[in-house]
Amino acid sequence: MRRFNELDADLPAQKRALAEALRNLFFLLDEPLNGYAKRLPCDKGAMSRYLAGRRIPPWKWVCRLHREALEKTIEDGAVMAESALQNMYHAALGASSWMVHQNTLPTSNQEPLELLLRAPQQPEVRQQPRPEPKRVQPELRPVPSRLAQVSAEIESFLHAERLPKHIRELQALERHAEVLELLNVVARRPVPQALYGLRCLERDGLAVEVNFLVGFAANRPPQDAAKMAETLLGSEKRSNVHLLKNFLSALSRGQPTVVADTARQLAIGDGERRGGRELCWELLLVAGNRSVEDIADIMAALGTTGMGTRGVRAVFSGESCHGEDRCSKTARLLRLLKDKGCTGQQETVIEEVVNSRIEIDEIIGMVNALHEVRLRPLAEDLGPRAVRARADRRWRDKLARALRRAGLTTEAELVRQAPLA
Repeated sequence: MRRFNELDADLPAQKRALAEALRNLFFLLDEPLNGYAKRLPCDKGAMSRYLAGRRIPPWKWVCRLHREALEKTIEDGAVMAESALQNMYHAALGASSWMVHQNTLPTSNQEPLELLLRAPQQPEVRQQPRPEPKRVQPELRPVPSRLAQVSAEIESFLHAERLPKHIRELQALERHAEVLELLNVVARRPVPQALYGLRCLERDGLAVEVNFLVGFAANRPPQDAAKMAETLLGSEKRSNVHLLKNFLSALSRGQPTVVADTARQLAIGDGERRGGRELCWELLLVAGNRSVEDIADIMAALGTTGMGTRGVRAVFSGESCHGEDRCSKTARLLRLLKDKGCTGQQETVIEEVVNSRIEIDEIIGMVNALHEVRLRPLAEDLGPRAVRARADRRWRDKLARALRRAGLTTEAELVRQAPLA
């Protein structure tokens, strides 16, 4: 499982926004930090500091990460625009030093939000010994996190339809960190109000901000997140299908214990709100697209929620343990489950492998992979279990011959002696 250093509490808002954006892009790669550092190549410690917001990475590194995340994902709008990322990057570079002159900001018909963001004027400076005082134009500094008035509006849910306007004003002033802060405020509101803010953004065409809000909402407590998913499913609006898909994808990238608890909340709420159980299995299916290490952690967490067997089957049905390297990934998963003491989850995975009408060449590949991860008892038992599932004498003899040709004589003899039922 990929673990990053926690963001410092006193990190400037601009640097925090850039770090969170880079972490979201890195999650889309679905690649361990160590492996990515070796592939570039790049120093792992430096990359860890980049993702923790302690150091600003080179723009060339940011561009490559953005390009690879864009190639990796298949969801429209899942990756923020490069222009928005570049604005965040420049804002982070100047978080402690850059200054905006008064003439670069609008001076007429100022809106309340713009007045709120501007620093107070410095007092006049008199030049001595000149008889006439000279007015010195003060330089305006960006003031992070000065959105008390607007945040209070959102917190009390007054004039929520103004949210798109506030966001566009902040973007015009290149205050992207404050945009993310405002979206985070909306995401923490009660579920109906957060959904209303989400629809206001979608109606105004702010697709990137919608995805950010969905990501922030996925950090809500499991019970609230489950209620929000069920509300999106039960709505009659067709646009919510896309929002629900993005929301479940964001939920599936959370901590394994949180993913398991959210799935349990969805299954519990099925009696009160229709569709909860359906969303439970869909969430676990999407979570099955994560790395093998993450999947093992999720399966272990499911064992503590009473959803062991069915939950493990749903997670194992994801894309991670399928494809050309299915045998090696499944063997690694079984090894991790054994190390965690999750024998029940391990047994469920083996049953899923055997009952999927596994072919002879796949059995040979799986046996070799199990030997590589030092799971000899499972390797020797896999063939006989497949024979019992097939209950076909001719197929058993064919499997025994194939194992013998592959040099697996012990497994071949066990298959030949295996009963059909």
